[in-house]
Amino acid sequence: LRLSLFSEYVSNQKGNSPLCHKFLGDVEIPFTTLYCSGGMDGYLEGSFRLSAPVIHTYTLTSNDRATRDFTSSTCASYIHIAIFLRPPLSIPPKLPCVVSSLEDERLLRYGANWIRQVRLYLENINEIVKRPVDDRIQKRTIRLFGNNINGDAVLICRYLCSQKPPAGMTSLSQVARFVSLIPFIEDWKSFGCASLDIWCTSQELLDVGAGDWEEHGVLLHNFILWLQSQGSTEAGAGSLYLVVGSGLPEGNTVYVMQQSCTSENKGTVFWNACSGDSFSATDKQCPLIDIGCILNSQNIYANLQGVTSPHLLSYDTQDSASWRPFFLQSSGESTEWCAACACICNPGPPQILRPTTFISVQEAQLQYEVPNIFRAEEIQAELTVEIKKSVRRWRMTKADQYAHTSFNVDISRRLQNLLPTLEALQESGNLGETTLQSHEGDILGISSMWEIDAMAFNMPYAKHATIVERLRTINLHHVLHRNVQFINAVYVHPIVHNVFSVWIYYGRVYPKRIA
Repeated sequence: LRLSLFSEYVSNQKGNSPLCHKFLGDVEIPFTTLYCSGGMDGYLEGSFRLSAPVIHTYTLTSNDRATRDFTSSTCASYIHIAIFLRPPLSIPPKLPCVVSSLEDERLLRYGANWIRQVRLYLENINEIVKRPVDDRIQKRTIRLFGNNINGDAVLICRYLCSQKPPAGMTSLSQVARFVSLIPFIEDWKSFGCASLDIWCTSQELLDVGAGDWEEHGVLLHNFILWLQSQGSTEAGAGSLYLVVGSGLPEGNTVYVMQQSCTSENKGTVFWNACSGDSFSATDKQCPLIDIGCILNSQNIYANLQGVTSPHLLSYDTQDSASWRPFFLQSSGESTEWCAACACICNPGPPQILRPTTFISVQEAQLQYEVPNIFRAEEIQAELTVEIKKSVRRWRMTKADQYAHTSFNVDISRRLQNLLPTLEALQESGNLGETTLQSHEGDILGISSMWEIDAMAFNMPYAKHATIVERLRTINLHHVLHRNVQFINAVYVHPIVHNVFSVWIYYGRVYPKRIA
């Protein structure tokens, strides 16, 4: 389900529709989020973060008044919506899968009992905390084991270790952006198996060329861990965890949690590895709406707190009333959990120490292929042609089937020359307000003789259809102005291991009205 948000304005351009629309942003909500997170009532409500263009340049002369608008995605916008699924669909029970395992059978049995007791606690949390709580708490995602690419069960702690990022990536913003440019694809699409939760290693993620929340989160976690080992001040020296929880709009998700040396919430930051965005734990608009468990390479901690919003949670893992560890930290550690409610929250089997032979399943050194310049040029040429063909096809509707579709080659070429600069600024983390003001001057100079509505997008490359469909939802092609011309500028930057950064300037221009 993709929702696009537009503002509406009145245009006095001759030959144009009196009501025009300016694109503000869009949000894509997977049907699985509504199906699985909406519950038996088929209802989902929340604040969704809009995905906006990196740059949106817009000029308009209306009623003899000139309007100029230059916006960037540095400030995010949100839309609060409620979605109903009618008729409601019942969620089918998850059938147990008998698979092989890389773990000791005793560890598997202990893990099953540990999750059973945590579930019992969460299902009765209303009685324990003596107040009503959010329904999401009883359905929290608690994960101990994932399946490797062969289907074997693996304790997910074993995916976390320090891994060196590609050469030249020495800052937090650089590694976060690189991970976000790896295409996203869910397990059932990659492996055709909906019953298993596949966790690929970092090298397998790079070789496959795509992954979902787990793979992106693990890779970013491991890169930040490596930066910390190198003394990076930006990465800090505080605790680092992988977060398994629920988010909007994706549903079940995986984030990375970075803590400062203090345990205060204001020093806690969550990273969405798939988008490259970060959020403070004090941000009430954080898309992470509940945390099921957090983990590092040594242990897994289940969240027992009776609140969901990250800004209300305590992140002190030493507090046994808030976090339930999977492994004992030491042989002499107390296992007291909730003595007052022994019938409901009995800690179950005695906790065990972390195995001494506990080793990572990750490769010691990641192998990166050199940037594929020829493939980047090939993609760039193919996308340019495909976008032009698509715009012409979209305009062949009953309303505008006689409209002529032409592209302004001069403006498209001049904008394309600006895209490598935007990539260099984005890659270095310097695409801020100052540099964007300089870019605004370049754009407005180009558009001195034209009314312009143009947007710059930066996205990963998976396939042509995904990018073209994103442009279609902007709805710029739907215009009746006789002299409209379209802008189509594409630049594809190769990184490493067939990861590409795609930049597109897409828009439309009209000749300015002469007074």
